[in-house]
Amino acid sequence: MGKRRVKNTYEHYCNKLQDGRGCGQGVDYIPWHSGHEFASNGAYVRMKGFTVPREYVFFSHLESDVFRIYDHTPGVTDIKEQYPLPLSDTLTIADKLGIRHPYKDSFYNVVTTDLLIRKDGNWIGRAIKSSADLKKKRIVEKLNIECEWFRQNRIQWRIVTEKEINREFVTNLKWLYEDGEDYTSLVPDPEARQLYERELLNLYKEEAFSFSEILEIIEEAFSIGNGTSMAVFKHLVRTKQICIDMEKQFNLKNPRQPLERRGERYGRYSSYAPANHPGS
Repeated sequence: MGKRRVKNTYEHYCNKLQDGRGCGQGVDYIPWHSGHEFASNGAYVRMKGFTVPREYVFFSHLESDVFRIYDHTPGVTDIKEQYPLPLSDTLTIADKLGIRHPYKDSFYNVVTTDLLIRKDGNWIGRAIKSSADLKKKRIVEKLNIECEWFRQNRIQWRIVTEKEINREFVTNLKWLYEDGEDYTSLVPDPEARQLYERELLNLYKEEAFSFSEILEIIEEAFSIGNGTSMAVFKHLVRTKQICIDMEKQFNLKNPRQPLERRGERYGRYSSYAPANHPGS
């Protein structure tokens, strides 16, 4: 039996403000929405962040995929999901644009941005929607409100759809960050981790051995369990000490392929502005 949906009321809104929803930085940030507020028949994805090591909550697989991309993007230092825009601001914007502000049950819905990202010292906003959603008038109206708020606050804002996502890249990110046992659990000793990383990196750079041979050498030399050296390798890729082409299917027999620098290749999202936006 699914959980009962929490009704949207003024009291509920005040409680969320009091609880610090939408506030905090880094690991202390609390998203505006939590999973129990929605019916259980929708997508609900919980995952651990790498850039900021806390649990994240998403309400579509597309949201979680875009998050994975930014969580791996160089220059990103913080990511906030379900970031609330001030209600007083969005009410004023909706009135200015002649748009009905989101409202449900007995109170206004807070307009949220799917992702607010700190990249290269600047905040950027990302609204994540399917291309089919952009054909729906009401969704476009809500995006107008969101877009105008970011315009007024001089924060870069864009919409991301599934058309901008490299599926191979996302699959590789899942393998890199989510498949297999946690690295620190496999090797709890920080000094041991540094030793294994240094030795594997040296062997990898020399190119005297095949990749499979490198994994075997590390595990035999230090008498560590099967699969531990692969966890070491993944850590070196995650921390950008080893670069491989993330846009192509991994060839684990020979992953020595230089990662081409293409700017924000994985986030080269559409600069789409919703229809009828004043600045469009």
